[in-house]
Amino acid sequence: MELIIDLEKSGAQNLAEYYEKIKKLKAKIQRLEQLLAQKPRPQQKKEVEDKLEHQWYHAFRYAFTSHSKLILIGKSAKQNEILVKKHFTDKDLFFHANVRGASTVILKDGVNASQREKEEAAQMAAVFSKAWTERMASVDVYCLKHEQVTKQHFSPTGAFYLVGKREWFYNTELALKVFFDGQWAIASTLREVEHYAIIKPGKHKKKKVIDKLCKVIGKHCQQLYQLLPEHAEIVAMRLKRPQ
Repeated sequence: MELIIDLEKSGAQNLAEYYEKIKKLKAKIQRLEQLLAQKPRPQQKKEVEDKLEHQWYHAFRYAFTSHSKLILIGKSAKQNEILVKKHFTDKDLFFHANVRGASTVILKDGVNASQREKEEAAQMAAVFSKAWTERMASVDVYCLKHEQVTKQHFSPTGAFYLVGKREWFYNTELALKVFFDGQWAIASTLREVEHYAIIKPGKHKKKKVIDKLCKVIGKHCQQLYQLLPEHAEIVAMRLKRPQ
């Protein structure tokens, strides 16, 4: 700070002038603080995304069968590995589309599942496979029991050694049903829900599809980015805004 001293005045006179300037400056600062305090603050942006109670399976893609059995879907080779190593038991079934490049799908309590529920899990395996990005209408899917899926030391991450007879689900349709029931969720087209959108392989990026769905509902949900595959289109929609 530069100080200017008037040599024609005494030291006391110079000091008195600076005290007066400081006094006026403090008054201006005080007044400015009062004005800022009176100014209405902008309201914080309301969070419109639904709060989702965290569950362990939210780390993966997931869906539920028509009888509420959990379907786990790996999002990467690493997740496929985790699913088989940590969450695949002798009561579950392993599903995989018959193409190179597909998610591992585990149907929890699959050995006690109905044929319809197994078809629903097969549809998830079809959707989350390379067949989707290639815009295929359908693909064959197979399932195996726990003892038929093993990991060899030479197997790369996400790859498994499969043995024995497979149960086949031929010409499984690539279609996904998205519905909103307090939260966004996915299920196969076999599951009856009153308000839904059916999504199939297409040219649109995921964000465009999600924006359209959320605009209809009037709510945004980051969860949809975890649930939907890339490159899709909405072929049917029957959604309504929540009350």
